[in-house]
Amino acid sequence: IESVQKQYESDIFGFGEAIHRSNPKEWKKIKEQWDKGGFSELTANVKVDVKLQHTGTVGNSFLEDVKETK
Repeated sequence: IESVQKQYESDIFGFGEAIHRSNPKEWKKIKEQWDKGGFSELTANVKVDVKLQHTGTVGNSFLEDVKETK
């Protein structure tokens, strides 16, 4: 997020739209600043919730190498 804020200064993630939908009154207050670089000043906290469905291997297990060295 920070690299996009600094490099492109463009809200490619749609944070502004999310603010507009969830809090239209607040959006009216910040819209002008948002379009003039307000997104670049945004502090974003990211929370991730992941559920793994399948754990597969891409290569051979390192355990085979351990067995060979014994």
